[in-house]
Amino acid sequence: MDTLTFWGTGDAMGVPRVYCDCKVCTEARTTGRNRRLRSSVMVSRGEERFLIDCGPDWRPMMESAGIRHIRDMLVTHAHFDHIGGLPEWADACRWLGRNGRLFAPREVLERISRQYPWLPNHMEMKEADDGIRLCGWDIACWKVNHGKNGYSYAYRFEKHGFAWVYNSDSINLNAEEKKAPA
Repeated sequence: MDTLTFWGTGDAMGVPRVYCDCKVCTEARTTGRNRRLRSSVMVSRGEERFLIDCGPDWRPMMESAGIRHIRDMLVTHAHFDHIGGLPEWADACRWLGRNGRLFAPREVLERISRQYPWLPNHMEMKEADDGIRLCGWDIACWKVNHGKNGYSYAYRFEKHGFAWVYNSDSINLNAEEKKAPA
């Protein structure tokens, strides 16, 4: 059976914010009920799995899940809260002697490669523009508005007639952006 696990649902800074004493951040520090890491989800089927986004909370997320290696990663856009964990993932790939596979649209891969020029030494950079397949899911992507922060990519997943969309960072989508590719 396929499983979708939300590892992080917080915004770019997570919760609690170190400087904030609001009710939510205070509660997150005490009981932890409102503690939220930055956006990341895992899609799994048995031992086969992949992550969507690899922010700076990647290592504690992996430790919490008891997972020592992840081979495949899908990235929505090249903002730090979605790619800040890539150096740690690359280091894990290097130490374990297992190359990872990083999937994203071409322009996202180009931005990542400019920011982390050594990353392709430890993983395959795979373009997702024309669709990909992971864990048996057919995956298509399209660009969506991220407000003043530029753009992000939404992903449509389909398998056995079931479809769902992952769209982590977007705002004020127009009618065209709301249409997932068929």
